[in-house]
Amino acid sequence: MAWPRGKPYGAYDLSSTASDLLTSSRLAVHTAVADLFYNIKGDLALEPLAHIVWASSSFLFNSSMGLNLRVLFAKALFGLTDTIVAKCTSQQAEKLIRSTFEACLERLEG
Repeated sequence: MAWPRGKPYGAYDLSSTASDLLTSSRLAVHTAVADLFYNIKGDLALEPLAHIVWASSSFLFNSSMGLNLRVLFAKALFGLTDTIVAKCTSQQAEKLIRSTFEACLERLEG
């Protein structure tokens, strides 16, 4: 990494570089986890599906995460719909899909 011209060695601001690194590593980790959920969603039971819906919904409201991560979690939520309908009873599926819809609606309103 080249130091900017006109600044002494100690005046270089490393905080922006560190926060950029943290953001990019956070994106990589969450992308890997979302990819894992996508690949194993057919093997998951009701409890893990419900936990993924809850976690993804809560990440939609976390403003400290970038827009790209919130879009990733929204895609994860919508990608689980067919698995929820196939694996759960009608009441369980209705509850999970309704909570997904309400989370998205709250995000739009707030």
